[in-house]
Amino acid sequence: MKPVDLPLLFVPGVLGTTLVDLSNPGRAVWGSARGLLALRKHSFAAGENGLVPGEILWRFAVVPGLYSIPVYEDLALRLAAIGYERARLAAPVSARALYGLSYDWRQDVVHGAREVEGAVERLKTKLGVPRVAFLAHSWGCNVVRYYLRYGGADLLSDTPEDPRPGESNASSFFALGPLAGGTLRALHEANHGFPVAPLRLGIAARQAARTPSLYQMLPFDEGRAVDEEGRPIDLDLSDVETWRANGWGPFQPDALRKQDPSRVEHFLRKSLRRARRLWELLRERHPSDERVRTHTYTVRDAPTLTKLVLAGGRTFASDEEVARHCPGLLRLVTTPGDGYVSVEDVRRHMPGSDLLSVEDCSHRHLYRNDEALADLTRNLEGESR
Repeated sequence: MKPVDLPLLFVPGVLGTTLVDLSNPGRAVWGSARGLLALRKHSFAAGENGLVPGEILWRFAVVPGLYSIPVYEDLALRLAAIGYERARLAAPVSARALYGLSYDWRQDVVHGAREVEGAVERLKTKLGVPRVAFLAHSWGCNVVRYYLRYGGADLLSDTPEDPRPGESNASSFFALGPLAGGTLRALHEANHGFPVAPLRLGIAARQAARTPSLYQMLPFDEGRAVDEEGRPIDLDLSDVETWRANGWGPFQPDALRKQDPSRVEHFLRKSLRRARRLWELLRERHPSDERVRTHTYTVRDAPTLTKLVLAGGRTFASDEEVARHCPGLLRLVTTPGDGYVSVEDVRRHMPGSDLLSVEDCSHRHLYRNDEALADLTRNLEGESR
């Protein structure tokens, strides 16, 4: 019997889709150096500022038409080499093609899962295929994992919906750098924003702190903080008062400027409550973990923070900060991984997947790693024959 070609749906991570201003849809406010100047004027809160998803961030434009930084371009080229050319999700025409999902990565996991749900139904209907293969990076992996288990149903609200699992629509799942178990780097980004190298601009901390997805990347298990002597600190990352007391995220002075404190607290309380529920769900084993063939890719040699350091009234939530300010604690609070998630956490939270860990790479560049991409394309070719 001739094999059936199946479309490959790509779900990027946070920052992986451009954001455009509805008043000027031809310009990427997030996704180009010129746009970053305009971005600083926006509140950045999803649904409040006229910014909507544009295209997958294949390249970040520095000087339009002259110089750009490749983002997901290398991944797309490797897939094109085995016949998965880029195609438009809005108008599917080929089963053997790469379809990028442009979704609002600022919003929480349920929003992303509903976008996946709609994209899968479109591909199945328009192409007449029974299933879809999934490829995701970073936060996108958590969106896909949620979809496979619960579909687009909201199980995080106070009145949860009934699950509508998407696992029967999946042939396989390729997970590049899943945030399995959460990452403390999310707190660092809530406090410092997302810089864009080599530029000095980026998404400011006050803007990053307004994205619900960022809080759903946090780990909420115990034992995640130490003081300057390495002694454990009892710290609940899901408690609004913890954020207020430490001046984190939306409680930073710059983030609070011109904001209604009661609205800030309401936003954070809701975001943390939903984030905590998400990780309670994802920590549990689920039948889809075994039923959907999953290939997971991570890095095994990058120092990865597993515990926050609170010292001298300051919070250090990245291995770089700890190495600079508290070098004697580095071995105590880090473990091998990809700089965001440890290999141990990936193994613990995705036990049913085939795991490949590579070296000399990072979480943000795993989608450009030759060893990972060679294995990904080999497995994808094998499953399509």
